[in-house]
Amino acid sequence: MSLPRPLRDLRLRRRGPVGQALAQWCTRLARHASAQGRRKSRDLAVHQLRLVAKALRAALRLADEGDPAPDLLELDQSIRATAAAIAGSRDAVVLSRLLGRLAEDASTEVQAAAATLGTQWTTQATTAADIVQAADSLVELAAKLGSALADRVNADGIADCLRRSLQKVARHQRRARQSGKMESFHAWRRWQKRLEAQLRLTSPPSGKAFDRSMDRIHRLQELLGSLHDVDLLFLRLSQKGVVRGIPVKVRKELIRLVAARQDRLRKKALRRGAAVLDGKTRKSLLAVARKWGTRTS
Repeated sequence: MSLPRPLRDLRLRRRGPVGQALAQWCTRLARHASAQGRRKSRDLAVHQLRLVAKALRAALRLADEGDPAPDLLELDQSIRATAAAIAGSRDAVVLSRLLGRLAEDASTEVQAAAATLGTQWTTQATTAADIVQAADSLVELAAKLGSALADRVNADGIADCLRRSLQKVARHQRRARQSGKMESFHAWRRWQKRLEAQLRLTSPPSGKAFDRSMDRIHRLQELLGSLHDVDLLFLRLSQKGVVRGIPVKVRKELIRLVAARQDRLRKKALRRGAAVLDGKTRKSLLAVARKWGTRTS
């Protein structure tokens, strides 16, 4: 489930007050966040609040030529922390289901351990008070961000921002390939997510070549997201206190299953990442940047 269409379909235009358009969008996002505090379904409310936080952070990264000053970085961390505060129960459910799927073909003992851990992880739910607090916090943060963006986003700055994000994606993808470290893949995922969100805000509404490029980027981002879930599961199983009461040999088998899935997803992400940054896709993305700026690269 995505944000409502009026919020999801914002497309900035070079002609006009870009910063003001983003500021108005922040106001509308704040209204949507406020409404989630009154929503009956807590799961849907949490999901929508996380989408609001994601949208706000994407807008923030367009400021200051894509290199936000410390005051905006502090605001970004506050938005991130607000979303993280209500994400625990959702993440627990995702990891529980993932562990159950990975253990489907394992021994009965391993399947039982996966079920036990899944039950333990999903006992703590996000409360209605937690949701109201997060909604109120996002309303306040959106107002602060809107005020800042009005004067700190311009067309040339967006062009620089898009080029910078593309360079960052390529750099972190290269580091992930070279190091194979979890943190390298995590950094790649973060910049890939930022690039996709920025392009959705600044790209033209249609165009077959660009649509194909965006589809490639989105599928890669979903793959990196799946890898991130597996990474979180691996870290959780590696913490001895989290798997207390599970026999050592069963714990090792669960970790082996997760590590095997992790390895497959990493290899697939690297193959798909190379395709996303091929000549045609890169050319299509840089064309968007050129339309925004008077400077060329």
